[in-house]
Amino acid sequence: MGGVVGRYFVQLLGGDGAVANLVTIGSPHLGTDVSEFGVGHPTRELLFGSKLVQRLAAAPAPRDTRVLTIFSNADHLVPASTQTALEIPRAERIIYDDLGHVALLGSRRVARDIILRLK
Repeated sequence: MGGVVGRYFVQLLGGDGAVANLVTIGSPHLGTDVSEFGVGHPTRELLFGSKLVQRLAAAPAPRDTRVLTIFSNADHLVPASTQTALEIPRAERIIYDDLGHVALLGSRRVARDIILRLK
């Protein structure tokens, strides 16, 4: 959810440019069906086709913030196959084949790939 919040800030709250690099890891930018099992408003906002998902899709793409999205085909909460590339110029997308949702956060390979791109 943190990546969606960061994207909201960059695209809708004036954060474009103030944020040099937005890196999201396993973020449900297009929504996730697993969210229907959660409780409360935030979980409803992360469903496929939610108002938030639609609003972000319609928002102007950031012009000054570089965006890196990271997914995995082995992530069963936010599978890479359900998250098509964002319509953002200069956005980069990395997909791993073997890391689960939580494993993405603790992976040395993910950390290395992020560090290489922030230099």
